[in-house]
Amino acid sequence: MNMPPNASLIFDIALIIILAGFFAFLAKLFKQPLIPAYILTGLIIGPILSLVRNISLISTLSEIGIAFLLFIAGMELNLKKLREVAKPSLVVGIIQITTIFLIVFFITLQLNFSQIEAMFMALALAFSSTIIVVKLLFDKGEINTLHGRMSLGILLLQDIIAILVLITITHGIKVHSIITFFVVLLKLLFMLIFVFILKKSLLTKSFKFAAYSSELLLLHAIGLCFILALFSYILGFGLVIGAFLAGLSLATSPFKIEIENRVRPLRDFFAIIFFVSLGMQLVFYQLEKFIITFIILLTVTLIVKPFIITFLVRAFGYKKRTSFLTGITLAQLSEFSLIIALQGLMFGLIGQDIFSIIVLTTIITMITTTYIIEYDAQIYRGLSLPLSLLEKLPEHRENIGYVSRKKKTIVLFGCHRMGTIFLRFFKRKKDNILVIDFNPEIIRSLIRQKVSCFYGDITNQEVLDRVVWKDVRLAIITIPQKDDNIFVIKYIKKANPKTVIIVTADRIHDALDLYREGADYVILPQVLGGEKGLSMIDKIRKVRGARQKIKKEHVRSVSYTHLTLPTKA
Repeated sequence: MNMPPNASLIFDIALIIILAGFFAFLAKLFKQPLIPAYILTGLIIGPILSLVRNISLISTLSEIGIAFLLFIAGMELNLKKLREVAKPSLVVGIIQITTIFLIVFFITLQLNFSQIEAMFMALALAFSSTIIVVKLLFDKGEINTLHGRMSLGILLLQDIIAILVLITITHGIKVHSIITFFVVLLKLLFMLIFVFILKKSLLTKSFKFAAYSSELLLLHAIGLCFILALFSYILGFGLVIGAFLAGLSLATSPFKIEIENRVRPLRDFFAIIFFVSLGMQLVFYQLEKFIITFIILLTVTLIVKPFIITFLVRAFGYKKRTSFLTGITLAQLSEFSLIIALQGLMFGLIGQDIFSIIVLTTIITMITTTYIIEYDAQIYRGLSLPLSLLEKLPEHRENIGYVSRKKKTIVLFGCHRMGTIFLRFFKRKKDNILVIDFNPEIIRSLIRQKVSCFYGDITNQEVLDRVVWKDVRLAIITIPQKDDNIFVIKYIKKANPKTVIIVTADRIHDALDLYREGADYVILPQVLGGEKGLSMIDKIRKVRGARQKIKKEHVRSVSYTHLTLPTKA
C-alpha cells in the first residue's frame, strides 16, 4: 500500500501491537511466558514476511524501550541491599567473565575466525541480561531472595564492564590513544558525580513536592530519565547508560514504588516493541556455514556459564540451591551483547554473519531463560542427584535464623504484609510459631524480635525437612504462587496428614485447584478484603462513635506492619 510516512509508521506500530497481542494471548492460553511471543512476532513481520517498512523508526522506539527497562532495573538495584553479597558477586562476576571470554575466544579461533571476530563473540557471551533477569525475578517475586540478590550483584558488575567495553569501542576505534581513553573515563566519572550531586541537592526536594500530584510525579520521573539519558548521549555514552543511572538515583527514594507503578505501563509498551525488534533483527545470512559456531555458543551459554557460576557461588559457602538458581538465572546473553555486536557491525569489525549468530544466540537464550526461571524449582528437583556432588563443599552463608527449643505448633510461610498480621496475632496468643521466609532482611528483623525463624524457600524440600512436622497443627502459606502451594500441600499431607493447611491465592480458579489438592482453607485477599471492608462500613453506619475507634485501631495495625518489617522492594 502507498501511504504517507506518518500513516505508514502508525500501520507498523498497529501491526506490531495486534500481532504481539495475538501471540501473547496464545502464549497465556497455553500457560507459556510472553517474551517468546513478542520475539516470534518480530520474526514473522521482519525476516519472514517483511511487513514492516519503518525499520529504523521501530529500532528507535525499541531504544526507548531499552531505556525504560534499564530505568526500572536501576530502581531495583538498591546498592545497600547488595552489601551482603558484594564480595562474592564481585569475585564470581570477574572470574566468570574472564573464564567465559577465554573459553569462547580460543574455541572460535580454532574455528578459523579472526581475532577481532573471536573477541566480539567472546564479549557477547560474557554478559547476561539485566533486563530479562530483573523482569522475570520481579514478576516471580524473587528479587529479594539470596539468589536474586546474588544475580543482581553479578549483573551490576557485568553492566559496568559492558559499559566500559562500549566506551572503548565507540571512542577507542576512532583514536587509538591512551589519552583519549582516560578522557572517556573522566567523562564517566564526571557523569557519576553529577548524578550524585543531583540526587543529594535537588531530587529529594523536587520529588517530595511532585508527590502531591500523581501526574506531576510521573512527569518528574520520566523527565529525570530523559534528562540523564540525553546528558549521557551528549557525553558519548548512549541513552541507556543515563536511563540506568536515573533509575539508580531513585532506588532509595520513598516514592520508588509509586513511580514504578506509574512508569510500568510505559515500560511494558516500549518493552514489547523492543522484544519484537529483536526478532526483526534476525537475518539468516549464510547461517548454515556457522551452525557449528551457533551450537557451541549456545552450549557455552546454557551449560558452561551456569556451571561456572554455580560452582563459584557454592565455593563461597552458599547452599547448593542458591548456587544453582544463581547459575541458571544468568544463562543467557545480554542486551549489551546486542549493542556491542551492533557497534562492531557499524564500525566494520564484524560481518552480518557474525552479527546474526550473536543475535540468534541472544534470542534463543532469552527465550530459554523465561522457561528456566519459570520452572527453576522443578529443574532443581530434577537435577538433585548430580547436584549432590556440590554438598562436599562447606556451606556457612545461609545459616540465618533463630529457633527456640519449644515445640513449634504453627508454621508461617512468608512474613511480609499479610504474614505480619498473622504473626502479631499468634504472638499475642503466645502460640509457638516458626516463620520461614526467603527475604534475609525479614529474617534478621525477626531474629531481633526473638521470633523463631529461618531463611528458606518453600519449594526447597531441604528447607521443609528442617521442620518437625509431627508437632505442627497449623501451616499457613501467604505466598500466592499456585504451583509452590501445591508442592507444599503434598509434602505436608505426607509428613503429617493431621496438619491444617491454609494457603493464599490471587484468582478464584487457583483457589478451587488448591482445594482439590487438599488445602483446608484458601485465602483470597480481594474477596476477604471486600468482606472485611463491608463489615467495617456496616459497623461505622450502625454504631455511634465506631468510626474513630476503628480508624485508630487500623492506623495502629498498619503502623506496626510498616515499622516491624522491611518494605519489599
